[in-house]
Amino acid sequence: MSHLLMASGVTVLRLADEVLDAACLAAALGPLGGRGSPALRLDLGAVRLPTAEGLGGLVTLHKALRARGGRLVLFNVPADTYEVLKVTRLVTLLDVRPAPAGQ
Repeated sequence: MSHLLMASGVTVLRLADEVLDAACLAAALGPLGGRGSPALRLDLGAVRLPTAEGLGGLVTLHKALRARGGRLVLFNVPADTYEVLKVTRLVTLLDVRPAPAGQ
């Protein structure tokens, strides 16, 4: 289950699944139905294993938001998940903000 908050032109979505895959993204984004604001912040604090299809889904989402003049921000990213994003060089494409130290 994910948690959704929309305020001040920004949609904040907290992913609660440990595995980030296409099904997780589809389930989390489904309630938006494309109606969310063009600024989307994804809280990845619970994610421990981003799969290849999950990473691809983030890139697709990033491109779709950019096409609408929006922006995707990944925040509260745990160290192990950040390392995957770093190794795949997605930290150079996406706005990725690590979790504070100790979390």
